[in-house]
Amino acid sequence: MDSKRILLISHYLEATGAPMSLLRHAKYLVEAGHNVEVWSLDCYPGSGLASAFVAASLNVRHVKNDEDHIAAALHDAGVCYDLIVCNTICTYKCIKVLQRMKIPTIWFVRETVLADKWAVHNIEFCNLFKRFYNIYCPAEYAAVQMRFYNRNIRVVRNAVPDEFSGYTPLSDNLRFGFIGSVYPLKGADVLVEAFEILRNRHAGISLKIAGSTYTRFAKSLVCKTSTDAAVIWMGEIKGPDKKLFFDSIDILCVPSLEESFGLTAAEGAMYGKIVITTDHIGAKCFSEGIKGAIVKAGSARALEKAMSRFISLDKNELRRLQEISRANYLKYGAMDQERKAVLKMVSDNIGKCPPSQKGHIFDEILLGRSLSSKIIRRLRRYYLNFALMLIGRGDWNKRAARCTT
Repeated sequence: MDSKRILLISHYLEATGAPMSLLRHAKYLVEAGHNVEVWSLDCYPGSGLASAFVAASLNVRHVKNDEDHIAAALHDAGVCYDLIVCNTICTYKCIKVLQRMKIPTIWFVRETVLADKWAVHNIEFCNLFKRFYNIYCPAEYAAVQMRFYNRNIRVVRNAVPDEFSGYTPLSDNLRFGFIGSVYPLKGADVLVEAFEILRNRHAGISLKIAGSTYTRFAKSLVCKTSTDAAVIWMGEIKGPDKKLFFDSIDILCVPSLEESFGLTAAEGAMYGKIVITTDHIGAKCFSEGIKGAIVKAGSARALEKAMSRFISLDKNELRRLQEISRANYLKYGAMDQERKAVLKMVSDNIGKCPPSQKGHIFDEILLGRSLSSKIIRRLRRYYLNFALMLIGRGDWNKRAARCTT
């Protein structure tokens, strides 16, 4: 492919999953010879990931998340991009501007629960989301969730670098681990509850939890487990310390109540760890072929049952399952596969301008009238919430209710 001018837009550049995935995409495109620029709509001073983009020879510009400022910045740049990739639903204002300007655009949406919430409460976003012609997401599971609104969803699966250097010895007493953000959506409280049930029967097991504990939710969990020496809080772990964490556990638990992908599951499989996931996570593919490794989201009893099953296995069988997990990483999460998928995504969309599309009449009426349509807006929220309830999503679902605690 000839060198193209490509703009990547992110709502922020903090060291979290979505911007980190965008950084990988940017590197693939630069390596392929493209001229890549990056915009950040909400810049947090001292962001470590912003410097990582600059270190990768990427020009980073900070633009206010406002339609007028976005349009002005595009005009300043000459509006001569061959393709623009907008990262996450938070860039929807950019999508609005780009559709008006007829610039080839990809909307890479990585949220599921948040997309539902925004669809219910933000008519402007919902109207745009339902009719946008070109949406990508990081897993087939996420695509299924989003097709409730829009059928034009394609998948480019996430990946993590391969840093595997061999299997570490298994402990006589299994060591479970959790790494990531400690808040309700990630299910850390479900894991702690399941582990407490297990501890009554298996005194030697341990649980290491790696993640920041500054939130009220995390602090309550730390307090709850403060008298149990088998629950070890590691704090936030980055860089080379992450490998040391994975080397110190035998099984990784990813008990997310809802997650479009889950990079930690990919990392666990990459390091050759058995990965227990839930049925509401896009990265459950890394538990494929391992009996009992995919459990019902939000169920401490189901998670405890799965953990108990692995405790009962001998080391030879556990090693065999770790090898299956590692094979799943090579099949689904290797960076070479992601690189090929990203380059294909770009080649498929270069020069394809957004088609002229009319919004849904109902939503257009609500967007055009404010005072006189309050009752209709309320009825719309009730209708959409009810529709989500029927398919097991929304605030009525116990699993989703935990997400909003």
